[in-house]
Amino acid sequence: MTALLATCLCMHRRFIGLDGGLKMFDRTWLAAAGLLAAAFFAGSAQAQLASGTYRISSDSVSVDGGFAYWGNPPPGVQFYMTTSTPFQEWIWNGSTFENFGIESNGLGAAAGPYLVDAGNGTATEAAQGDPFTATAAGGGCTLLDTRTGNYLSNNFGVLAMSSTPTVWASLPCCVYGNHGAVRGRPQITPGGTIVAEDGCILRGVAAHPFPFDPYQSYWSDINWWQNLHDIGHFNIVRVGAWLGTFTDIGFGPTTYQMDIPTLEGVLDTMISNAAQAGMYVMIDEHSTDSPTNWEKNRQFWTALAPRYANNTNVIYELKNEPDPSDDVSDEATSYNLIRSLAPSTPIIMNSWCCTIQLDQTDGVVNLLNDEQTAGVDFTNAVAGYHPYLATSADQMTPIENAMQAAGFPIYMTEFAQFYFGNNIDISYLEPGLGNRGISWGWYDGLGFNDADNGIAYGCCFGTPTPINVTWPSD
Repeated sequence: MTALLATCLCMHRRFIGLDGGLKMFDRTWLAAAGLLAAAFFAGSAQAQLASGTYRISSDSVSVDGGFAYWGNPPPGVQFYMTTSTPFQEWIWNGSTFENFGIESNGLGAAAGPYLVDAGNGTATEAAQGDPFTATAAGGGCTLLDTRTGNYLSNNFGVLAMSSTPTVWASLPCCVYGNHGAVRGRPQITPGGTIVAEDGCILRGVAAHPFPFDPYQSYWSDINWWQNLHDIGHFNIVRVGAWLGTFTDIGFGPTTYQMDIPTLEGVLDTMISNAAQAGMYVMIDEHSTDSPTNWEKNRQFWTALAPRYANNTNVIYELKNEPDPSDDVSDEATSYNLIRSLAPSTPIIMNSWCCTIQLDQTDGVVNLLNDEQTAGVDFTNAVAGYHPYLATSADQMTPIENAMQAAGFPIYMTEFAQFYFGNNIDISYLEPGLGNRGISWGWYDGLGFNDADNGIAYGCCFGTPTPINVTWPSD
């Protein structure tokens, strides 16, 4: 099996080049380096929980390893209100769970940093971890201790080891390729992220829907879409759609006017091709007005929301980077309109440009709470955000943790490495967000190059930078 796994990893490796020299508002995004799940068994239905650091949460509580560390009486591992404490973070290596807080702070009073079955119906920690199997179920994972045959369980609000499995929605189990020809509705995990119907996070490319070349010859070609999926191993395309004038596009006219009939024709083609290629489409309301033109947003969704409401491979992004001065009621009004016209389609909220700055001035969790109070149902909506103005991934992690700890699912829908004051290294995406099971979008190129053979797929301009992609096709 080891030799087979090594062969599989080599088969799925690709070097992808991106163009980082496009103008503002003209960049389309591309997934950068990925992480294979720790145990990829080709052709099987084995769940794929990628190696990384996770919270194991249920409702408003998380599995907390700090009880033994601080010398409390047993059990050493219990539920505690979800916070940003590192003692609620567990390092998964494909077999065992190591407590991050204990590992990073020393052993303290704990017997060890690893999660184990205590043998009396409770969980504790030990110097050697019990082996667990993570299995995809209901939008999350079940966790089976293969030494004892017990599941890690939520027994009416008490953490237990029992014969009854609990679906841990905060864990993004993934069975690569375990889906039909047309993608099913994505799943949203409370306090987690949005994932494909097979539990895999969303990694994607995008294209603006300009009805002229060099764009049209790509998005209208089913082979381009199939190459994105089969060679690039992407599972979603973000379509930056708009109404009215789109400025500074870099190609074609200096400005371009888009109307509803033209846009619908383009989107019909893109969504059809995506469905045939086994991919999702995110329709992103990307009009470039400043301040935000909410009347244009209303016209956009009044036409498009019902048109694609029954397409299970379609997601709606309510508004790309709304003005930070906008009132919560504007976002909530648009949400209510979309939801009335498309009851089942996942909606990406907010998609803030400069999340770190907004958090300092308003507190992003406060804004999400206000939206929830205004009627936004985050069981089928996600908090979108962008990391611009941050200078390191370490600046974003506490904000992301805080949103998830408050119960909000998150999706980083746009990232360009050196765009708009952003100096975060590309490792923020992988192994960063990918390791944490958070869906993300790369926004720094038009298509990609397969450096194995030099073939370009999509519109590659400038000098592409090779990027090592190791995740399998989904």
